[in-house]
Amino acid sequence: GSTVPIDGYYAVRKTSTGWGNSNLTNKTGDLDGYFLVVNSSYLPDIFFRQQVTNLTIGEFYTLSFSAADLSPGSAIRPNLTLGIMDVTTKNIIGSTTTGEITNSGNGVWKEYSFVFKATSPSVDLFIRNNARGGSGNDVAIDDIKFNSGKPATPVVTVNPTTCNNNLGSITITAPLDDISNGLDYEYSIDGISYTDNLTF
Repeated sequence: GSTVPIDGYYAVRKTSTGWGNSNLTNKTGDLDGYFLVVNSSYLPDIFFRQQVTNLTIGEFYTLSFSAADLSPGSAIRPNLTLGIMDVTTKNIIGSTTTGEITNSGNGVWKEYSFVFKATSPSVDLFIRNNARGGSGNDVAIDDIKFNSGKPATPVVTVNPTTCNNNLGSITITAPLDDISNGLDYEYSIDGISYTDNLTF
């Protein structure tokens, strides 16, 4: 159905009908695919937790997910932390925080990721709501991915190699998107604004 869950509850949906950001579908474009919609609670808390087992101690893993603001016209922006906790020591061994999620358009997803090194065969994956609920802080989540190995280091070409009145370009030659294998890269030169364009 398209009923919007009340504060503190979530639902699994095929579309975002009923929300301000009404054109969302599954991140992969599968019209029969589902994603999570969360009407965040009034107080910050962890609203998703899943244990992952059979990790190799000392191995690097990349964890990623995609999120979108469901109520861009409301006062409060979603702000999430995606993290990994060692179930033995209870230490947080990796995390990333989205900051305030602002969409570049209706129906647009944004991907977030981080790399961590396994310190135990079992970890807890969690998503924490960092903002208060009420007027806004409604978020959609999809495409949680857990991959082994570090991501490829970007290969960057600067032209010209010396400063020339601030004119020139930065070109990323690798890694490149390979959507067929689930690889979707974005780049930033200031750590704030990200793009999938290969030339800045």
